[in-house]
Amino acid sequence: MAYDLEQLAATNEYKSYGEQRVASVLDHYGVPFKYEHPLLIEDRRQLRLWYPDFWLPDHSVAVEYFGMAGDRDYDRGIERKTKAYAENSVDMLPVFRHDLGRGLPEYLMGGIERILHDRYQQF
Repeated sequence: MAYDLEQLAATNEYKSYGEQRVASVLDHYGVPFKYEHPLLIEDRRQLRLWYPDFWLPDHSVAVEYFGMAGDRDYDRGIERKTKAYAENSVDMLPVFRHDLGRGLPEYLMGGIERILHDRYQQF
């Protein structure tokens, strides 16, 4: 039912209300992004094209909105994506429904900052 409401609130540009919210925050803060930009990922020993919800080209970060978390099959997909991104050394910032409130800007900008800081610390 919650997913149905997400779809009803979606725009023609984005597939869900959550994706629309993420895009509006990134736009507001001037963070360039590409929506569903293809990314080559090795997944289960095969090269595949994945389309992360948002690709931040200036930072090489994927942002994935997991709007149906809590569904057993969907959660397995989250685990698979998270593992594949890590194995491919692609930083991914997950966003869940509970992140969409007033704290979303701080969560997104803080998450991007944390990823970039962690990369800097590795040098």
